[in-house]
Amino acid sequence: MDERKFDYYPLDLTASEQQRVGIARALVTRPAFVVLDEPTSMLDPSARAELLSLLQKMQRELGTAYIFISHDLTSVARISHRIAIMYLGHIVEQAPASTIMAQQRHPYSRALLSAVLFADPSRPPAPYVIEGEIPTAINPREECPLYGRCPIREDACRDGVPPLREIGPEHFSACRKWDHVGEA
Repeated sequence: MDERKFDYYPLDLTASEQQRVGIARALVTRPAFVVLDEPTSMLDPSARAELLSLLQKMQRELGTAYIFISHDLTSVARISHRIAIMYLGHIVEQAPASTIMAQQRHPYSRALLSAVLFADPSRPPAPYVIEGEIPTAINPREECPLYGRCPIREDACRDGVPPLREIGPEHFSACRKWDHVGEA
């Protein structure tokens, strides 16, 4: 950051600069654990890459652990060993980062990943669109939270919130039809 800005008030900084200052303040004490909530959302691609490189360096050199909360799955996968994907307050899929990126087993996970813009245009994922209104989280129904929007739903999906269950080594899904996610 430009040294002339050291005396600026937060109001004088751009949103991106405010975000970087906040992250720097959290990391300057070399903490063992940091919660990062949408840390790259306001950053341009080059600043995002720099921040992720710095976080990886601190992870390697200092053993800093992170909870990295974001909708940007490419950033999440770059920094995280394991990923847990949530929808309306429920973990719907959890696995090692490489597994989530290669083989999503919940419709919401697949939709999130299909919305990512990859740097390599020869590798775009097939579009996977979830349509419809997001249900209210205030008075949730006792059914799969994604039921009204799910492209592979069936009547059994209304029979309570599906539990998170192991479907492979260290891979968990809360979808009754997890083995059909790739077919839709």
